[in-house]
Amino acid sequence: MAGLTTPRLTRTQRFRSNFSLRSSSSYRELSQLRLIRSCQIFRRQLHVVLLERLGMQSREFVLPLRPISKARPRSFQGQARPYMPATYKRWMTDARMHLSEWWVDQPLEHVQEMAVHFYGPARGDLDNRVGALLDAMNGIVITDDNVNVLPRMRLSFTKAKAADARIYVCMTWRDE
Repeated sequence: MAGLTTPRLTRTQRFRSNFSLRSSSSYRELSQLRLIRSCQIFRRQLHVVLLERLGMQSREFVLPLRPISKARPRSFQGQARPYMPATYKRWMTDARMHLSEWWVDQPLEHVQEMAVHFYGPARGDLDNRVGALLDAMNGIVITDDNVNVLPRMRLSFTKAKAADARIYVCMTWRDE
Protein backbone atom coordinates (compact mmCIF):
# COMPACT_ATOMS: atom_id res chain seq x y z
CA MET A 1 0.00 0.00 0.00
CA ALA A 2 2.97 2.31 0.44
CA GLY A 3 3.42 2.54 -3.35
CA LEU A 4 -0.06 3.99 -4.03
CA THR A 5 -0.11 7.60 -5.07
CA THR A 6 -2.93 9.82 -6.18
CA PRO A 7 -2.54 11.35 -9.64
CA ARG A 8 -1.90 15.08 -9.68
CA LEU A 9 -4.75 17.00 -11.32
CA THR A 10 -4.23 19.84 -13.78
CA ARG A 11 -5.80 23.21 -13.12
CA THR A 12 -8.63 22.49 -15.53
CA GLN A 13 -9.39 19.15 -13.87
CA ARG A 14 -9.36 20.76 -10.42
CA PHE A 15 -11.70 23.48 -11.72
CA ARG A 16 -14.14 20.97 -13.15
CA SER A 17 -14.21 18.93 -9.95
CA ASN A 18 -14.69 21.86 -7.53
CA PHE A 19 -16.96 24.17 -9.51
CA SER A 20 -19.44 23.81 -12.32
CA LEU A 21 -20.27 26.29 -15.05
CA ARG A 22 -24.01 26.25 -14.87
CA SER A 23 -26.57 28.57 -16.37
CA SER A 24 -28.37 29.35 -13.14
CA SER A 25 -29.65 32.80 -12.31
CA SER A 26 -26.99 33.40 -9.67
CA TYR A 27 -23.81 31.99 -8.21
CA ARG A 28 -24.16 33.58 -4.79
CA GLU A 29 -24.67 31.22 -1.92
CA LEU A 30 -28.21 30.74 -0.67
CA SER A 31 -29.06 30.77 3.01
CA GLN A 32 -29.61 27.53 4.92
CA LEU A 33 -32.80 28.95 6.43
CA ARG A 34 -35.82 28.12 4.29
CA LEU A 35 -37.63 31.47 4.62
CA ILE A 36 -34.54 33.55 3.85
CA ARG A 37 -33.63 31.27 0.94
CA SER A 38 -37.09 31.66 -0.62
CA CYS A 39 -36.84 35.46 -0.25
CA GLN A 40 -33.42 35.41 -1.94
CA ILE A 41 -34.76 33.37 -4.86
CA PHE A 42 -37.79 35.67 -5.21
CA ARG A 43 -35.53 38.74 -5.19
CA ARG A 44 -33.38 37.26 -7.98
CA GLN A 45 -36.40 36.38 -10.11
CA LEU A 46 -37.85 39.87 -9.61
CA HIS A 47 -34.51 41.41 -10.62
CA VAL A 48 -34.48 39.40 -13.88
CA VAL A 49 -38.09 40.41 -14.71
CA LEU A 50 -37.35 44.11 -14.08
CA LEU A 51 -34.25 44.00 -16.27
CA GLU A 52 -36.21 42.34 -19.08
CA ARG A 53 -38.87 45.07 -18.91
CA LEU A 54 -36.14 47.68 -19.27
CA GLY A 55 -34.69 45.82 -22.26
CA MET A 56 -31.58 44.74 -20.40
CA GLN A 57 -29.81 41.48 -19.65
CA SER A 58 -27.67 40.38 -16.75
CA ARG A 59 -25.26 37.50 -16.20
CA GLU A 60 -23.31 36.35 -13.20
CA PHE A 61 -20.31 34.07 -13.02
CA VAL A 62 -17.51 33.01 -10.71
CA LEU A 63 -13.86 32.68 -11.63
CA PRO A 64 -12.39 30.05 -9.27
CA LEU A 65 -9.02 31.81 -9.21
CA ARG A 66 -7.10 33.69 -6.58
CA PRO A 67 -7.39 37.43 -7.32
CA ILE A 68 -4.02 38.94 -8.16
CA SER A 69 -2.85 42.47 -8.84
CA LYS A 70 -2.03 43.62 -12.34
CA ALA A 71 1.69 43.16 -12.92
CA ARG A 72 3.98 45.85 -14.20
CA PRO A 73 6.28 45.01 -17.10
CA ARG A 74 9.81 44.21 -15.89
CA SER A 75 13.16 44.58 -17.63
CA PHE A 76 16.72 43.88 -16.66
CA GLN A 77 20.05 45.36 -17.70
CA GLY A 78 20.08 46.07 -21.39
CA GLN A 79 16.92 44.19 -22.37
CA ALA A 80 15.24 45.65 -25.41
CA ARG A 81 11.71 44.55 -24.49
CA PRO A 82 10.16 44.43 -21.02
CA TYR A 83 8.43 41.20 -19.99
CA MET A 84 5.56 40.24 -17.70
CA PRO A 85 6.18 37.97 -14.67
CA ALA A 86 5.49 34.25 -15.22
CA THR A 87 2.87 34.04 -12.44
CA TYR A 88 0.87 36.83 -14.07
CA LYS A 89 1.06 35.13 -17.47
CA ARG A 90 -0.16 31.81 -15.98
CA TRP A 91 -3.01 33.55 -14.15
CA MET A 92 -4.00 35.40 -17.32
CA THR A 93 -4.05 32.13 -19.31
CA ASP A 94 -6.24 30.44 -16.68
CA ALA A 95 -8.60 33.40 -16.42
CA ARG A 96 -9.01 33.66 -20.20
CA MET A 97 -9.71 29.91 -20.37
CA HIS A 98 -12.48 30.16 -17.75
CA LEU A 99 -13.94 33.28 -19.40
CA SER A 100 -13.98 31.69 -22.85
CA GLU A 101 -15.87 28.68 -21.43
CA TRP A 102 -18.39 31.00 -19.79
CA TRP A 103 -18.85 33.56 -22.58
CA VAL A 104 -19.61 32.16 -26.04
CA ASP A 105 -21.25 35.25 -27.61
CA GLN A 106 -19.54 38.16 -29.35
CA PRO A 107 -17.77 40.61 -27.00
CA LEU A 108 -20.03 43.35 -25.66
CA GLU A 109 -19.52 46.83 -27.07
CA HIS A 110 -21.27 48.58 -24.17
CA VAL A 111 -21.95 47.41 -20.62
CA GLN A 112 -24.31 49.36 -18.34
CA GLU A 113 -22.73 48.18 -15.10
CA MET A 114 -20.28 45.60 -13.82
CA ALA A 115 -20.10 44.51 -10.19
CA VAL A 116 -16.99 42.62 -9.06
CA HIS A 117 -16.47 41.03 -5.66
CA PHE A 118 -13.06 39.56 -4.83
CA TYR A 119 -12.58 36.83 -2.22
CA GLY A 120 -8.99 36.07 -1.24
CA PRO A 121 -5.91 37.05 0.75
CA ALA A 122 -5.61 40.76 1.50
CA ARG A 123 -2.62 41.78 -0.61
CA GLY A 124 -2.48 44.53 -3.22
CA ASP A 125 -4.77 47.35 -4.26
CA LEU A 126 -8.35 46.89 -5.42
CA ASP A 127 -7.79 48.91 -8.60
CA ASN A 128 -4.83 46.72 -9.58
CA ARG A 129 -6.88 43.55 -9.00
CA VAL A 130 -9.67 44.73 -11.28
CA GLY A 131 -7.03 45.76 -13.83
CA ALA A 132 -5.86 42.15 -14.12
CA LEU A 133 -9.47 40.94 -14.48
CA LEU A 134 -10.27 43.51 -17.18
CA ASP A 135 -7.12 42.56 -19.10
CA ALA A 136 -8.34 38.96 -19.10
CA MET A 137 -11.84 40.02 -20.26
CA ASN A 138 -10.62 42.12 -23.20
CA GLY A 139 -11.60 40.55 -26.49
CA ILE A 140 -13.63 37.75 -24.86
CA VAL A 141 -16.40 39.37 -22.79
CA ILE A 142 -15.94 43.06 -23.59
CA THR A 143 -14.37 44.71 -26.63
CA ASP A 144 -12.23 47.05 -24.53
CA ASP A 145 -12.06 48.28 -20.94
CA ASN A 146 -12.29 52.01 -21.66
CA VAL A 147 -15.07 54.21 -20.27
CA ASN A 148 -17.07 54.12 -23.51
CA VAL A 149 -17.57 50.37 -23.08
CA LEU A 150 -17.62 50.15 -19.28
CA PRO A 151 -18.81 53.42 -17.69
CA ARG A 152 -19.90 52.10 -14.26
CA MET A 153 -18.28 49.57 -11.97
CA ARG A 154 -18.82 48.48 -8.35
CA LEU A 155 -15.90 46.82 -6.57
CA SER A 156 -15.74 45.05 -3.22
CA PHE A 157 -13.40 42.72 -1.39
CA THR A 158 -13.76 40.07 1.32
CA LYS A 159 -10.76 38.58 3.03
CA ALA A 160 -10.73 34.78 2.66
CA LYS A 161 -8.29 31.89 2.80
CA ALA A 162 -6.33 31.12 -0.36
CA ALA A 163 -8.25 27.84 -0.74
CA ASP A 164 -11.57 29.75 -0.79
CA ALA A 165 -10.37 32.47 -3.19
CA ARG A 166 -12.61 33.37 -6.13
CA ILE A 167 -13.85 36.32 -8.18
CA TYR A 168 -17.58 36.99 -8.53
CA VAL A 169 -18.66 39.11 -11.52
CA CYS A 170 -22.14 40.40 -12.40
CA MET A 171 -22.61 42.25 -15.70
CA THR A 172 -25.66 44.18 -16.89
CA TRP A 173 -26.08 45.41 -20.46
CA ARG A 174 -28.81 46.72 -22.73
CA ASP A 175 -30.17 44.53 -25.53
CA GLU A 176 -29.32 45.84 -28.98
